[in-house]
Amino acid sequence: MKRREFITLVGGAVAWPLGALAQTERPDFLRVGTASPIPRQASSSFLLPFEQRMAELGYIEGKNFALEFIELAQPNQFGEAFKELVQRKVDVLIARHQD
Repeated sequence: MKRREFITLVGGAVAWPLGALAQTERPDFLRVGTASPIPRQASSSFLLPFEQRMAELGYIEGKNFALEFIELAQPNQFGEAFKELVQRKVDVLIARHQD
């Protein structure tokens, strides 16, 4: 599988659950998990537009939504970070690949 096909597949896999939640009954509390070597609050973080869109959909962090973020010291730590997020039993995982 080519890298772009994989990215499209992963992007669709993340968009599908969130789109489905927006159109159907929402859970009482949604837990989303992700990891990145870029700090969560950095202006270059992919999470800023994500969090903005979640707010537009009515998700308020701490009330009905939690974003579990693991900041990586090294980019090669994604595997361990995502294992940790699975153990935390988040509802949705977000994986982002940077070119």
